[in-house]
Amino acid sequence: MPQPFKMKKYPIKGLEKHGRRWRWRRMIEGRRISHTFDAASEAEAIAIAQDLETRPEIRAAGAWEFAVRDYIERAIAAGTLSPGYGAERGRALLEEGKRLRIGSPEDLTRARLRAWYEKEWSGSRLKESTVAHYLNHFRGLFKDLVSRNRLRESPLAGMTLHRAESNERDVFLTAPQVASLRAAARAHWKKENARTSGPRSPRWRETPSLELVLLLGAECGMRHGEFDAARPDWLDLEGGILNIPPEDHFEPGRPWKRKGRRGNRRPAVVPIPQVVKDWFAEFGTGGDYLLAPWKSWGKGKYRFEIAASWRRFMIREGFPGVTLHDLRRSFGSNRVSAGTSIEKVANWLGIDPKTALARYARFIPADREIEKGSSGEAPLSAEPPALADRLDKLRELRDGGIISEKEEAARRLEILREV
Repeated sequence: MPQPFKMKKYPIKGLEKHGRRWRWRRMIEGRRISHTFDAASEAEAIAIAQDLETRPEIRAAGAWEFAVRDYIERAIAAGTLSPGYGAERGRALLEEGKRLRIGSPEDLTRARLRAWYEKEWSGSRLKESTVAHYLNHFRGLFKDLVSRNRLRESPLAGMTLHRAESNERDVFLTAPQVASLRAAARAHWKKENARTSGPRSPRWRETPSLELVLLLGAECGMRHGEFDAARPDWLDLEGGILNIPPEDHFEPGRPWKRKGRRGNRRPAVVPIPQVVKDWFAEFGTGGDYLLAPWKSWGKGKYRFEIAASWRRFMIREGFPGVTLHDLRRSFGSNRVSAGTSIEKVANWLGIDPKTALARYARFIPADREIEKGSSGEAPLSAEPPALADRLDKLRELRDGGIISEKEEAARRLEILREV
């Protein structure tokens, strides 16, 4: 009977031999520290391990990773960070810590952080807005460490920061473009069905997924994760209402939650346009989910990943820069352009009016040719040209330097509230 393998024990705790190489690894203050090296003999390996035990920079190895992971886990558990954003923040902190060669949080002095900030701000690796986001990640970690007396002072204290340019995207689809893309998506679906028909045809043949994505995004204002998680229970086709809950625990072990921190997630109630009702009347509401009903949740961020198909489709149709989230921008912009009040659109989107104006209805001055929303509904305002003229004049005042951008935004909000 073969004897079980036993690792040889050495006088130094944590010392191991693997083939021709040696490794010294320990758990210090909850951190796993590992150091691999070459040695000609056991005596030399023991001497090297003894030296490693006395070196503070070696004992501190892994402290940065431990601090970052501990901060992210506790922030997610407390609800101050969402799981998705927490994972993104943790990834960025670990990557930048590795780039800066930080062993422990104490290694990141104000001088080192300032040098990193200036280099990245003026460099080509990251956008200015991304550098600002990364700095906010550092700020959150330092605030946590200082509050728990793990760090005496934040390296960001007293730092002068640059002002990042707005990262807003001026991309959206007009009502005719949405209608054209819907027709193209239907034609593409029919063509693929004819090409792949047979006993082992793919399940996506049952419904035109790209057309449904266009409807849920541009006609109902859904985000990527929302139309991916949308279920028939969310629809009231007879009443013409779409109810997007703050969270949905339909599938055990993988609850879906709306964007936002715990306690701040809002439900959204959106009127369903006739074109969406017609689509469901033709194809039905599917099984457990509206989009790709045969698919369940896996390990990925989304239940059904359609981003790659979407990109190929939009490039083919001549809109390479339009993302899935731009459909939501199109929904907000087209509704306000059709004369719907900003407060009502904000309520449909589940956000406050100021955010709706800044992010989803910024295209109104250039929308004078749009007379209907993407759903084909008639304008609710009696005099849309008058509204456009007033906003045009307001923009001219800003361009002429008579009023600031902040004053323009405030006055624009007042005008839109009158609609």
